[in-house]
Amino acid sequence: MKLKTATPVQDTVSYRIALASRAHRNLATQELAKHGLYLGQELILMQLWQEDDLCQFELAERVGVDVSTMTKSLQRIESYGFIARHPDSKDARVMRVCLTSQGRELETKVIAMWNEIEEKTTAGFTAEERASFIALLQRVTENLK
Repeated sequence: MKLKTATPVQDTVSYRIALASRAHRNLATQELAKHGLYLGQELILMQLWQEDDLCQFELAERVGVDVSTMTKSLQRIESYGFIARHPDSKDARVMRVCLTSQGRELETKVIAMWNEIEEKTTAGFTAEERASFIALLQRVTENLK
């Protein structure tokens, strides 16, 4: 019986995802720093740009982080003046998060930056390839949950 030889690590999907993720992360980190943000903070702001005045738990769920991580991120973003937190009117134990005018002003810049990164990331892709790639990445994400 002949044993199968393992695929070289460099030829695996996981290795390629790791390399692509690192390259994307490095580029995003550089671009976000120009706007005074750290990687991941833009995801929180994007949620608030879509729907302002969310509770911390909702934000954590939407971004996919635990509540304690969200709390630390929000403290930092609040210190920059991009958001404000206030107790919920029905339950003072619940903290709600809303954008400040400075936070709203960032939207155009960050979305433009995100679109530039998207263009660079998918350069040379057809619309069909891009849609297929998104679907495949969604499946990978579900497989890893």
